[in-house]
Amino acid sequence: MQVTRVMAKLEPGGAQLGAFWLTAALRRHGIESRLLAGMSTPAGVALAAEHDIEVEAFCGAKGDDLQWTPSPRFADWLAPRLEDADLIHGHMFGGWWAAAPAAPPGT
Repeated sequence: MQVTRVMAKLEPGGAQLGAFWLTAALRRHGIESRLLAGMSTPAGVALAAEHDIEVEAFCGAKGDDLQWTPSPRFADWLAPRLEDADLIHGHMFGGWWAAAPAAPPGT
């Protein structure tokens, strides 16, 4: 099973740590996760790396604040990256807003 996590903003914080802990717990059961971020900070990417999680990011920290902002461009970027997902878990408003229209039918 492939879980794809769509996080609006990757920075050190509680939502991010919760996602990392969930990823680690699922990994122990043979379920892999992929992390796609709308925007990221160097500290957020470093924190993900500490949890053995690779990140692919849409834009750097200087982009729009995707945590609270709907972004059709983020959704367009996500669409081809979500094609192989069995389950999509959106984090923060901007993450689940962009993941919803980008998700393949039946996901």
